[in-house]
Amino acid sequence: MKKIVTLLALTILVLATGCKKLPEFTQGSSGGGDTPTTGGTLYYHMNGDPEITSSSISISAKYGSDGKITGMWLLVSEKADMPAGYTQYAEIQMNYPEFSVTLIGLEPSTHYFWCINYLENDNSYVTEPVGFTTLNE
Repeated sequence: MKKIVTLLALTILVLATGCKKLPEFTQGSSGGGDTPTTGGTLYYHMNGDPEITSSSISISAKYGSDGKITGMWLLVSEKADMPAGYTQYAEIQMNYPEFSVTLIGLEPSTHYFWCINYLENDNSYVTEPVGFTTLNE
């Protein structure tokens, strides 16, 4: 029941916010490198390119935020606006300062978009969609 409520809440949040551009984490010049860019919310730096197979995508990154992030989900859809009913999601495993996620069940040779939906200080945000194509079988 809790998963159904979470799924419904995510669907409503995605429909309400859509995917919008948020800045990507950049290595700062000050020792720690955790310098947020404009926007003050989630910033991240990918640990290499996403791993893409014919049926999955795996992503890992270092991340930070100006607020408290309490949940993150990878959203994947053939449509950049992530419409309800056409979007798959997987919960992102957060182990600050890194996160990782794998979403399976994708179709081979298909163009998709991914973005991150996250809860920060009781507000929902969605990053800009990024396109990718799954491999042939």
